[in-house]
Amino acid sequence: MSAPTIQAYNYAYQNPPQADQDLYLTKRAGNYAFAGGSCSFWDTVTHADGTVAGVQGGLGNAGYRDYTNAMTVTMNIYGTSGLKSSGRVVLGGEPDYLPGPSGDVYYSNPQDALDIATFIRRLFDALPGTGLTPLNLDPASTVSQIVSYITSWTPYTRGQVNHWSSSCRIGSCVDRNTTVIGMKNLHVVDASIVAPLSVNPQMGVMIAAERAWELISALMG
Repeated sequence: MSAPTIQAYNYAYQNPPQADQDLYLTKRAGNYAFAGGSCSFWDTVTHADGTVAGVQGGLGNAGYRDYTNAMTVTMNIYGTSGLKSSGRVVLGGEPDYLPGPSGDVYYSNPQDALDIATFIRRLFDALPGTGLTPLNLDPASTVSQIVSYITSWTPYTRGQVNHWSSSCRIGSCVDRNTTVIGMKNLHVVDASIVAPLSVNPQMGVMIAAERAWELISALMG
């Protein structure tokens, strides 16, 4: 995303601007006191059956790959709560056998791509008069064209945020007391038991864990 009024900030940890370096070293303040500025925003997409998907956007402080001039920042778009796609954790090959997502994790259910494309189209509709210009996707793109773009493998699409959750959801793997279904004294309390959340899941997982502790304690008398 680019505009004449944007002033990007690229972090240079090996050779930071002297003023920013001094501000951090003397006061633990300034740009280097955090990982990067960001502006986050959310919306929802309601389906014909009444179900709702959450979507999120975020603006970073600099561009990415081919778009890194001083007037460009990165806008990241995510699907969050209410997503329907699912996959598996699989092991890679030799020599490390590193775990990673199976190929069907993203967009295995076409509704997710449609929801995210709808959100992007809404953002494009709001752009006239702002001075902001999308650089890697034509703002005149239809929802169908956006779906085609975001589901294709490019340096700018099909990215991921590693907030893994929801593999052992309440009601399907554990009951409301977090007891594994079919067991009597085995509980699961982590991100896997909650449905996808619309924001960073840390707080939601903490809330679920506190409530689970209360329920498990009650079971124990």
